Amino acid sequence: MNKPLAVDDFSRVNLGDARRNKRLAQIVEQASATPAGTITGTFKNEAAREAAYRFLGNDAVDPETVRRASACAGFSRARGLPYVFVPCDASTLTLSSVPEESEMGPVGNSWSSDLGVQVMSAIVVDPDGVTLGSAGQIYWAREHQQRRSRTKDYAGAQKSKRIEKNTNRPIGEKETAHWGTVMEQTIASAGEAQFTGQLWFQLDAGADFAHLLASATL
Repeated sequence: MNKPLAVDDFSRVNLGDARRNKRLAQIVEQASATPAGTITGTFKNEAAREAAYRFLGNDAVDPETVRRASACAGFSRARGLPYVFVPCDASTLTLSSVPEESEMGPVGNSWSSDLGVQVMSAIVVDPDGVTLGSAGQIYWAREHQQRRSRTKDYAGAQKSKRIEKNTNRPIGEKETAHWGTVMEQTIASAGEAQFTGQLWFQLDAGADFAHLLASATL
């Protein structure tokens, strides 16, 4: 029986220990079979659930190694194709019951009290529109800032100051820089997987800024 694509993505990953490699494959296989969005919902068996928690809390597991293995697998499936599409987009993971002192950051607008992380993702899509795998992904948490009031702080003068401050920040300190990060990850993974076709990046209006458009012409 053929392995699910989600499992095959990590069949060649090297986490420095054969037991960790095997555990990752087991976790992915179970998550793809019963996707529930949480560890407790995915793993009904107590032993498997505890093993998943230990794996995710293991500092010896390098998330970047896992990400690169998945991206290379996606591009390996694309070998021989003249081109692939690479849609990129940002999203938000809002986490419930997160204490304010956690490493999570604010999500949503400036008067929201929700906490979580921001995510920028890219996937590999063949010319027929079939998704072949991931291409790149980065997570980050925003810095905690004082929440604003809709009535007190959203006046035109305050808004103008925020826009001016953001405009003067270096590109590396802006969230928009993550568009370029994910694109660089994609290009590196395509090269590592020996994919020689054309990459057609598809970005939405959030990527419409001069620095990224200029770099795309190089």
